[in-house]
Amino acid sequence: MKAAVIKDFNGFEGLSVSDVDPAKKAPDEISVRVSLAGLNPVDINLMAGKILYSIDPIPHIPGVELFGEAEEDGRFIRKGDRVIVFPRMYDGTCHYCVNGMEEICVNGKLFGVGTNGAYAENANISEKYLIRVPDEIDDETAVGLPVGGLTAMHAISAGRFFPGKNVLVYGASGNTGIFSLILLKALGMHADAVSRKEWVTRFGAENVFTADRVPDNKSYDMVINPLGSFEFSNALSKLRRGGEYVTYGIMGGSSAYIDLGRLYTNEIRIIGSTGGNRRDMENLIRIMSESGIKVPVQKKFSLDEIVEACRTYSGRETGRYLIKI
Repeated sequence: MKAAVIKDFNGFEGLSVSDVDPAKKAPDEISVRVSLAGLNPVDINLMAGKILYSIDPIPHIPGVELFGEAEEDGRFIRKGDRVIVFPRMYDGTCHYCVNGMEEICVNGKLFGVGTNGAYAENANISEKYLIRVPDEIDDETAVGLPVGGLTAMHAISAGRFFPGKNVLVYGASGNTGIFSLILLKALGMHADAVSRKEWVTRFGAENVFTADRVPDNKSYDMVINPLGSFEFSNALSKLRRGGEYVTYGIMGGSSAYIDLGRLYTNEIRIIGSTGGNRRDMENLIRIMSESGIKVPVQKKFSLDEIVEACRTYSGRETGRYLIKI
């Protein structure tokens, strides 16, 4: 089968597309014919060796987001089913798993990082991680659910939820940002966006500001900032008393200054969020099915163009980039 393979983790220039032997299929695995794969910061960081997860195997086929068709029957999945992969692979027995926190399983690994991933014509995947996609969700939206959608869903769910909540979303034109705006609106909350792209209003942003132009007289119940240390202190200052700051990325750096006095006197909560759990995925699919919203694609590349895709995407993180397998 054709696949994109990396051997030396010094950047995406080390990717090469070649024919590889299909892996031997385990008894609990189903063969999936891959149609589309997503491109996300986690994939770029993996290729550069800048990732917090163990990479296996090496040489490695990257790609955390996958959409395809089951090529055989399983216990619950049927041949021809449209499927995506729940990317947070978990043991189901540790303290976190039994409490519904599969995303931080002590023995967990990430599909496409701790296993070979989506940038290949076929993938063998344990049936327990395959999720059937309802007909109401189109292919290009479905492929973004395992990372962009699930990460946004979990980040929103991590805070105190109530309709009418005011939220400020940084990086709103990126993959997770677009999903955040869509989900916040669907859940009855109000979202303002920090972005240079006015088109994010199409997905639920009520106001759009550049990072240096967020009004001083506005405050929020929640700030979602996946950009790491970029604008960290400024974003934190936009919270009202009792507000919540949610972060799940370090693209802009991993170190930040915190005014502890402001933190405790205003009872501000800082929440780390990573991926999502099975409950989040179920809620995400329900919301996207009921809304019928199609999430746009910035650009689509063929598998043979994957290095060009990474080069175009890297550092921009605007919109969604897909690889057509």
